[in-house]
Amino acid sequence: MTTAIIGLLGVIVGLAVGRGYTFWATRRSELAAAVVATAVLSEDLRALTAAGSSVEVTRLAETWKEQRGSLVVHMSPQDFKTLSDSVSPLDTAPGPFAPPELLSRVDKLHELFWDEHEAFILVPLVHYLTGNTISKRINKTLDPGADLDSAARRNASGSIVGWHRPPSTPRED
Repeated sequence: MTTAIIGLLGVIVGLAVGRGYTFWATRRSELAAAVVATAVLSEDLRALTAAGSSVEVTRLAETWKEQRGSLVVHMSPQDFKTLSDSVSPLDTAPGPFAPPELLSRVDKLHELFWDEHEAFILVPLVHYLTGNTISKRINKTLDPGADLDSAARRNASGSIVGWHRPPSTPRED
């Protein structure tokens, strides 16, 4: 009888560990796609702000169509609409963010996705349990009424951020 109970517990623990690892690996893959999407959008926005040509606007629109699927799974519908309205109509009417402001917001999203992607398996669980979900941090970053620097400070307060990588040196652009 004891052997059967120990065997059953072993099966249950094995299933739980296997499911947890599968969930983490899938989530990490989705975050990797979001990291790529924000990096490519950032590159196109940099080219647009530097050149300002209609060719760059068209390239940005094409990139957005290709990459938006990787971002939508992490955002609330309102946040996705805010980002979409800022990227899509650059050739017609301005959205909530002008290209330079949009560039800095997309760069912050890139950092957020990268930090979440590189986090140890338990960090997303701690974030979730403390109510500091990735969707909430994205919302703070894409809030048109919020100052981006204060949003970054709020995102970092009370959460496990940046412990898994050394502090970066300031970039020179």
